[in-house]
Amino acid sequence: MRSGKLKLREWVNCPHCWNRFRPRDCLFIACHDSLRGDVVLGPDEYIRFRPSRFAVDGQAIDPLGVECRDVACPRCHLQIARALLEFPPVTISLVGAPASSKSYYLAAMTYQLRRLLPQLGWTLADADPAANAILHEQEQTLFMSSAPDRPVRLDKTDVAGSRLYHSVTVDGQVLTLPKPFQFTLTSHQKSRGRGHVLILYDNAGEHFLPGHESMQAPVTEHLAHSDVVFFMLDPTQDPRIRTHIRATAGKTSDENRMAEDLGAVRQELVLNETIVRIRKARGLSTGAKHKALLMVVLVKADVWQPLLGRDLEGAEPLCPDPVGGHRFDFNAIGYASRDCRTMLERVSPEVVSLAEASFHRVVYVPVSATGGQAEQFEVGERMMDGYRPRNIRPQWTLAPIACALGYVEPNLAPQPPAEAKRKRGGS
Repeated sequence: MRSGKLKLREWVNCPHCWNRFRPRDCLFIACHDSLRGDVVLGPDEYIRFRPSRFAVDGQAIDPLGVECRDVACPRCHLQIARALLEFPPVTISLVGAPASSKSYYLAAMTYQLRRLLPQLGWTLADADPAANAILHEQEQTLFMSSAPDRPVRLDKTDVAGSRLYHSVTVDGQVLTLPKPFQFTLTSHQKSRGRGHVLILYDNAGEHFLPGHESMQAPVTEHLAHSDVVFFMLDPTQDPRIRTHIRATAGKTSDENRMAEDLGAVRQELVLNETIVRIRKARGLSTGAKHKALLMVVLVKADVWQPLLGRDLEGAEPLCPDPVGGHRFDFNAIGYASRDCRTMLERVSPEVVSLAEASFHRVVYVPVSATGGQAEQFEVGERMMDGYRPRNIRPQWTLAPIACALGYVEPNLAPQPPAEAKRKRGGS
């Protein structure tokens, strides 16, 4: 494969099956409509092939003479973003019990990243728009509704189905593999490098329950390959914390009611299952700490924040910079992490103990994807919980990703441009 002016990486990891290969070994995806019937993906998919002919501009030509631009993994034959051939990945796995609001958080985070990163000297773009289509729909539902006063809600993440998972046949075995969300993250400053590919994995909460993983459906194996793990902890699902919330707030919130209807989930068991899977996949000994960063993301903070004794809305870590644009106040994140840890030690100490015994670094961050409680509205003959888009005000949703990016690569830490630092007298 000709690289032209592209500077390709030496090795690439497939984000679907985690196969490691050199860029020159990737396959191309045929474009001619007669070339369907791939041996790995089935009769409806275009064949994958190793090119022997190239156009003048370096693009591969399929067996029937059509130029092809899309590439695929040589093992699972699934399409990979071409940006992965050029840029190193930053891989983040989202873990959480059922009803832990992962979908709301992910949509709020990516929507805010698109809007606010340019003010920090970065641009976020879809590396694989088709794979990110679900996120586009969720962002549209929550933040760009044509009827902002009409309550909306996000569907629960599917346990199976073609929108979030692939079915492939590798070495005669049918496998179910996850579809990650993929973005390019490029800096406006050449000094920070050419860019990175941000890869986000989201599974249904049921996949993280004990006994819900198999060799035929390794849909959470990404945990072993992630640089950062976001453990989405929902305090409103813990009966002990709900008791403290009621005592502090003096009333039962909609989130509390929802959690009670679903039944209490012992979330430390979900965290423990996650740790067990990571150790097995990476061949770590029992008790060994994982080098990845663990972000304990405490969701629905608008409900339980009185337990912290602080107003999160008035202390957003993303704040205006004196010389223009915005910057992250990592000290504010550190103070919030300390307070969250103290709160958990008081009411849910097993989570803190397990997290810190299993990861070298743990950060606790409060977030609220919606900034307010759900309200009930009528759909047909049923009452549903939802949010009015006009009232959605995410709080602290960018703090976990800011910490994650800075942990993986210091040059990725969102901060003011170098010229702004010099104006303040910095180095």
